Amino acid sequence: MKNLQNKTTSLNYDVSRKIRVGLAFAGLILFIFVARQMMDANRGPTAFDDAIRFKFYNMRSDTLTPVVKAVTYFGNWQTTIFIAVLLILCKKTRMKIGIPTAIMAIISVTMYTVLKPIFNRPRPDSALWLVVQHDASFPSGHSLNCLVFYGTIFYLVFTGVYRTKYRTPILVLLAILIFSIGISRVYLGVHYPTDIIGGWSLGIFLLMLFSFWVDKSNVSGTRIE
Repeated sequence: MKNLQNKTTSLNYDVSRKIRVGLAFAGLILFIFVARQMMDANRGPTAFDDAIRFKFYNMRSDTLTPVVKAVTYFGNWQTTIFIAVLLILCKKTRMKIGIPTAIMAIISVTMYTVLKPIFNRPRPDSALWLVVQHDASFPSGHSLNCLVFYGTIFYLVFTGVYRTKYRTPILVLLAILIFSIGISRVYLGVHYPTDIIGGWSLGIFLLMLFSFWVDKSNVSGTRIE
């Protein structure tokens, strides 16, 4: 029976590893594809961007805008670093969530800080902005940051590295937050949809690399299945 359980665990891990490798490659390829499309459009809006973004602009209202602004600030690097510090200060979450998320947050911020000047894509017309921004547009730092940071917490909770009785509501909340932060950037007029997809796709790539680091470092004390 024990041998059967070990074989099942090994099989589950192998399947999980293959899925994560596939997601990593898919994220990287999608990022390259979107970057190429953006460059072919001379760093301006693609046909896809224009087909999507104006639909979001038409949704603007005095009631919805303050909510979207509140949501988008959860993707700020200041916010994620602050949350990471809180997780580190809490003894219960320090090792299994706090330190890993802090490391990933730093990697994420470094990544988009380096990439933005390289692509140097101008943001949409400032007349469309509902918040003020100062750097380049591609990839979206908020989208990359939120997927890497909140995705790291999602992965650690989902795989049981960090165990909690609130597992399901936490996972649902994190998934909604990642999606909402991304689309908030288009609604607020400071990013094109391809900026968001670029941030998310690169974030998936980084998150899958993180998952293999979890396997290697054996954070949970057991193999991730």
